Amino acid sequence: MEQIIKNLLDLDRPIICTEYMAREFGTTFEFSLPIFKNYGVGCYNWGLVAGKSQTHFGWSTIADLHKLKGEGKFLNSGDPIPEPEEWFHDILRIDGSPYDEAEVSFIRKITEQT
Repeated sequence: MEQIIKNLLDLDRPIICTEYMAREFGTTFEFSLPIFKNYGVGCYNWGLVAGKSQTHFGWSTIADLHKLKGEGKFLNSGDPIPEPEEWFHDILRIDGSPYDEAEVSFIRKITEQT
């Protein structure tokens, strides 16, 4: 990520990154935000609250559910899909509680005005 940013800085244009958050691939807030801050890159995250778009589920969720169904393990119609162990994008649950309190504290700290 850092090398791509360095290459883009040569264009002398504002940079905004819209595709960086995927916890299961290691691009966490703790990894990405310090890099963005260091290079003055704007960014935003796809998901804030887990909800209708279901961006707290990773890309493999549907395939995983089909595999479980093939093993005779499946949800009944209307059952909620269990919360994933590691969320993909979102930060907060529907009730407003953080998926990861330490992560939210980190975001607050790195984004505070100095």
